[in-house]
Amino acid sequence: MFELISRLREPLSAAGRTNFRQVTALSCIVGVVRGLSLIAFIPAAIALTSGRPAWGMNLTAWLIVLALCALASFITEYLLAMRSYMVSFDFLSNMHRAIGDKVASLPLGSFRADTAGKMSRLVSRELMLLGEMFAHMYSPFIAAIVTSLTMLVGITVFSPALGLVCVLAIPVIAGGVWVARTCLNSGSALKEPPAQELSHRIVEYATKQGALRACGRSESHPMGSRASDGSPARVRTLQLL
Repeated sequence: MFELISRLREPLSAAGRTNFRQVTALSCIVGVVRGLSLIAFIPAAIALTSGRPAWGMNLTAWLIVLALCALASFITEYLLAMRSYMVSFDFLSNMHRAIGDKVASLPLGSFRADTAGKMSRLVSRELMLLGEMFAHMYSPFIAAIVTSLTMLVGITVFSPALGLVCVLAIPVIAGGVWVARTCLNSGSALKEPPAQELSHRIVEYATKQGALRACGRSESHPMGSRASDGSPARVRTLQLL
């Protein structure tokens, strides 16, 4: 993912790259704040249940610490969300401009009957998914890693045995992520071809209205209906697997 993110940074403008660096820094700060907040619950719970100070502070002091962590989290996550959307919008605008310049420079022989459908999906679904990486995936990914590392350090200090168990659980979690990614790729391989065909049929139906109306067939498009019917079937097949 880091290699993909480094490649996606290339279309960003100078302001977009500055915001991207700020997003990375804010994601790390958010991760540390989240980790410290979760760690602070341990002594706070001990102080609450035992009625005695834990880690040198009483329950009131730990509640103040949690309140300060909540305030810091509110500020940093707000700034992070704003910067993430700014990077995403910068990426989308620059990519649309780059795709338009590339298409305008192509010779007419490069365009085929299914080019319109492929291009419509490229500048809609695929490009939006790439833009969502900056807005909804990159910063949570970095923040989750930093949060986990911060919690791992705190748990190890609190209980070395529990910290060792958490370290041993990392390969299990990584294996689960790999299995989920494999299933996701299998699902995409099943539904992507019929989705491209459906997009092409929709564009074809819109551009051939004159001929269809002349033949009295403007109300339905049998080939488009068959293309749309194929996609749910493949999804049901994936669900059975």
